[in-house]
Amino acid sequence: MATLPSTTQFSSVSLTSVFPGIRQEMDTGSVQRTNFPGHYFRAQCDYPTMKKTTAKPIIGFLNGQQGGLTSFLVSLPGYEHVDGAVYTLYVDNPSIDRTISVGSSFAVTTTTITFTSTIGNSTYYTPGSDGDFFIVGDMIQFSNHDKLYTIVEQTNPNGSGAGTIKIQPGLQTAVTASHDITYVGVLGKFFNEASDIVNNNDLADTVTMSLNLREDC
Repeated sequence: MATLPSTTQFSSVSLTSVFPGIRQEMDTGSVQRTNFPGHYFRAQCDYPTMKKTTAKPIIGFLNGQQGGLTSFLVSLPGYEHVDGAVYTLYVDNPSIDRTISVGSSFAVTTTTITFTSTIGNSTYYTPGSDGDFFIVGDMIQFSNHDKLYTIVEQTNPNGSGAGTIKIQPGLQTAVTASHDITYVGVLGKFFNEASDIVNNNDLADTVTMSLNLREDC
């Protein structure tokens, strides 16, 4: 799957987490709230003002996706890697096994996931001095599908590198111990909600662009 060119980074990203559902107000004044299965992110992404020659590869790429027809991968600034201690360990220890593996098999809708790792064992990771392994709000993926998940709770690894995370939404695709947790190089799978591709050109030969993206999951 193609990846949106990142030679020019977004200047701002507004990310919306959408849990589809309904709200119904009763005659008594109470409100019944129901969530439907599924979840997706919306991302409003603004580019800085660019020279036309800089914008052309992005415009060409988007036209290649035929508007909103084809999904593509996007790196969202601030979410391309986690901010927990594991990221610092990843950067500082390039020679060790930095894989974080799913600890068991977990079915669709599961929210509590165990993991195993070398990078999280007591040789490399000390909670007291390093801080939390993951941070609540970190965004991850699993190696067998592209859905983005947010960590809402976490338990730091024990001395052998095994720990637990709680995610939302619940798993959209089942995972097993043969799958890994992606915490660096996180790329969301999105499509362009607008069928039209609009870029504004001015007399100074500069271009402004914004994208309204929806997660394809």
